[in-house]
Amino acid sequence: MVKIKYTGGRKPNFMPALDLLPASWRIVHQNFITVAELLLIPLLVSTVAYMLFRTPAEVASLQAAAKDPTMPIHIGPGILASSIASLVASVAIGPPLAYTLIRGAKNKRTDIWPAILATRRFYVRYIGLLLVVTIAFILGALLIVPAFFVLQRFILTPYYLIDRDLSIKQALLTSNNEARQSGWAIWQLLLMIGVIIVIAYTPTIGTIMSLVLGFVFAAAPALRYKELTDAKFS
Repeated sequence: MVKIKYTGGRKPNFMPALDLLPASWRIVHQNFITVAELLLIPLLVSTVAYMLFRTPAEVASLQAAAKDPTMPIHIGPGILASSIASLVASVAIGPPLAYTLIRGAKNKRTDIWPAILATRRFYVRYIGLLLVVTIAFILGALLIVPAFFVLQRFILTPYYLIDRDLSIKQALLTSNNEARQSGWAIWQLLLMIGVIIVIAYTPTIGTIMSLVLGFVFAAAPALRYKELTDAKFS
């Protein structure tokens, strides 16, 4: 494996974790329509799938659960179809969303169709990358602690693959090597993401707050990636 090191040029200038929130919002705001359209696709697709395949038992179950959260939810073809559709759509928006956020971090605006067209050729590699990272995370989760290191080393791999047009192996190796040089910067990013997830479990308004913060924070990984890209590595 080729090691990377600073060459004496510009070292990464990582912004503090809390500063990522307003910085990310500036990027999301600049590309608001594109980001919103892409993120709405899984919701719309899953809703249509549920409407097409739902059963009366599922509808009654969800209505009962809405009134009493302790009630069990009946899992039928509607919910299964909705879940599968949401997963497929979420993977489908991955490359254009990463492309949009990377360009936003470079102070460039992108519309949805140019983003989709520009990233069509990445889908096979992107799906392969997701599979590799997911398997690594699951294996790491069996040991608990290594799973966090898997996240720290590989959370930015989609940006390496798309922005630098790398192979799956190259993206993994480059992300791993540069993450090792990042100090606490990526750990801070993961901490912020974890806080947003935990907020979702706050009673009453937790879910809404988490969704809003997640949307605002969507460009933070792209910002960290750009900070690493701006560094001089060899």
